[in-house]
Amino acid sequence: MKAVVLVFVGCLLAGCAAQERRPTLQEIEDVHVRHAGSDVQNVMFSSIRGWRPAGMRMLVIEFGPRRDYLVELTPPCEMNLRFEPVIRVVNRQRGMLSRFDSIQVGRDVCRIVRLRRIDMDAVRVDLEQLRLDAPGINERISEEAVDQDSGGT
Repeated sequence: MKAVVLVFVGCLLAGCAAQERRPTLQEIEDVHVRHAGSDVQNVMFSSIRGWRPAGMRMLVIEFGPRRDYLVELTPPCEMNLRFEPVIRVVNRQRGMLSRFDSIQVGRDVCRIVRLRRIDMDAVRVDLEQLRLDAPGINERISEEAVDQDSGGT
C-alpha cells in the first residue's frame, strides 16, 4: 500500500512540476514594455505581416522579419484587442504608420499613443519563462506529500 501511495505522490509531483500557468495581461504587457526601445515618430512599411495583442492596450505589429513594433493605443480598444481577429490601420500617409494615426479594433477607432521597436525574441523567452514559473506550486505539493506520509507499516 505504501508503494502505491509513493507512486501516486511521484506522479502528482511530476504532473504539477510540468504544469504551465498563464501569465496575466499585466505580466504580458510588462514583458513587452521591458523589451521595447525608445519612441519612434513613424514606421515605413509596404505590408503588415501580422499582429498580436501585447496586454490590455498594446499590440505588436510585424512589418517584416525582425521588424516588430509595440503600439500603445488610447481607450476604448483595451478589452477588444484580445477578441478581435482583425484590425485596420487608419493612416494619413500610405506606407507609413505614425503616432498621429489610428487603429480600428472592431467598431472602435483608437489613436496611437506610442510606437517603439521591440525585440520579439527576448519577449518570447521571457513569456516562456513566465509560463514555466508557477511560484509556490512545487513547494506546496512537496509539503503536502510530506504530510501524507504517515510513516506506518
